[in-house]
Amino acid sequence: MFFQRRKKPAKASLPSTSSETVQETMQRRAKDYIATLQQHYPREFAKLLNAVEHNDLPRAKLILRELSSVVDEGYIDPILQQLQTQY
Repeated sequence: MFFQRRKKPAKASLPSTSSETVQETMQRRAKDYIATLQQHYPREFAKLLNAVEHNDLPRAKLILRELSSVVDEGYIDPILQQLQTQY
């Protein structure tokens, strides 16, 4: 039995804007999470904002992890970055 080898396709280089697009998507979703927290979880959002304003990032991360039913783990850092720039 004879098998022909197929040539591997040349790897397409990803455009440099793809990383920007991912970053923009993460920031947009972080803003959505912030809006959700403000509207539906005002107490937790106030605690979170207080921690960010006092630059207590470990506490802020802990608060977001406690809200794991609302906030995905991968968005904790983008949410904190967004809050730091907004407030």
